[in-house]
Amino acid sequence: ALFQGCGLVKFADVKDPNAAPRIGQVRFDTWEQANAALGLTGTILDGHEIAIKVHAGSKDQTKLQVFNVPPSMAWQELKDFFTQAGQTPAFCDVSSGSSTTTAEVRYEDAPTAQMAANSLNGSILGGATIMVTLDMASQDKTKLNVSNVPAGIEWQELKDHFKQCGVVAFVKTAASPGKGGGKGKGDTMQQMQAQMQFMMQAMGGAYGGGAYGGGAYGGGGGWYGGGW
Repeated sequence: ALFQGCGLVKFADVKDPNAAPRIGQVRFDTWEQANAALGLTGTILDGHEIAIKVHAGSKDQTKLQVFNVPPSMAWQELKDFFTQAGQTPAFCDVSSGSSTTTAEVRYEDAPTAQMAANSLNGSILGGATIMVTLDMASQDKTKLNVSNVPAGIEWQELKDHFKQCGVVAFVKTAASPGKGGGKGKGDTMQQMQAQMQFMMQAMGGAYGGGAYGGGAYGGGGGWYGGGW
């Protein structure tokens, strides 16, 4: 109504600076342009450090996702940002929906989970500050709840972020039902390790240097040792 006195208003919007960050999507004509645009990840826009990655559904890798876009930024401003950097998108959009989600991470033991909760809470993932807390309902204290995860972050990226604290047994994001075999796999591994330790003690360490001591089951680098 304020601007109608000057003429017909075609569009009006009110930007809330306290709103949650958004997610942008940009598509380029060529892979070379998209690849060059990936180099802009880590740029600060209006106080927000953006993260850029190839969209999981882009077969030709010309479509990118932009995480942690300032809530006040519209698609035209995002397009201008890329254009000024020398890479003009063929398409640009900014999602007005929720840009964050939650996830679940499990470790093989409680001490590692506690260490991850202490060291990774407040860390940066996909340009956003994530919150990591122990799940109080977890009987073995190996389950973590992760919030403020940027929408679009896949389970592998989450696993890679958390494996710096130890072997990740299970990961579940909003985009995936769960990877890693679930809690059952973790229990099986613990049972196998306990059984192997008992056998080694009972037989005087006969297995200490064989297949159980450092091979496929020993945690060195095989499937059961964290190589999934």
